Amino acid sequence: MNILTAAAVYKGVVPNPFNSNAEPLMHYEIPANPKSKKDIPIPLFVLSGYKCPKTIPGSFEKGTNVLISGRMYPNKQTGDLYFVPIEDFQELSKDIYINQVFISGGCGYVSNKYVPKLDREVTEFGIKGKTASESRVFYSRKHNDLEFPLESYGNDAVRLKEYLYKGRSVSIGGALKFETYIDKEEKRVNKYKIIVKPQQYAPFGDNKGTVKVNITRLSDEDRKTVMDLVSKLASQSNSSPSYTRPPHQQAIADSKGVNWQSSPVVPENDDVPF
Repeated sequence: MNILTAAAVYKGVVPNPFNSNAEPLMHYEIPANPKSKKDIPIPLFVLSGYKCPKTIPGSFEKGTNVLISGRMYPNKQTGDLYFVPIEDFQELSKDIYINQVFISGGCGYVSNKYVPKLDREVTEFGIKGKTASESRVFYSRKHNDLEFPLESYGNDAVRLKEYLYKGRSVSIGGALKFETYIDKEEKRVNKYKIIVKPQQYAPFGDNKGTVKVNITRLSDEDRKTVMDLVSKLASQSNSSPSYTRPPHQQAIADSKGVNWQSSPVVPENDDVPF
């Protein structure tokens, strides 16, 4: 799954690089984040959506700020990002800024480093996944994977370094970013990536180092050893002295006397990501 929901400015119509006789593409741009001095606008090349009449060319005047929601199809050859709507577009006021990505898939690589210039850790990783087939951009769910590079910073980078490993499934919430530069061969290079938003991630499956034992495949002797060990641990747990409240400790107040509007359910220093 990959879904981008954003406020993007309609720039007009551009030729279709895949088929000159096919429907033209619409050029939209997500404005730079007003809170970041380094951000630049993010270009998107948009096709019309199925049963979405407000996503066809000419639906909006140039310069209109539009709420868009759809799937992303990055193209390795051109470096462009193609976008297929899943809902009708809606006009927004010009001052609204939205840039939210939801993506899930398998982790392809994980790299962590400390960046002195930023004075914090950075974890870079890739997600490989699938989405709906789209013949207009030559994508087949059966034969192709979509790859997205991601970056996380600070405490999130530390946590993801611990949680992620190659092959682990993960769901991420983040913001789309765009970089462009001229390489050594004097060619224009466009790069899209996703910046993980604070605590918007949920790994699935086992943590690295977890060991599972299928006792049905063990020999009778090994199975007996495992079961004896489990029984021993269980008996130790049951025989452990139960906790009793010290005499000087006050009892917890009855729930009827708690003002849930002013009392936080989760401690402020809680850093559990999910």
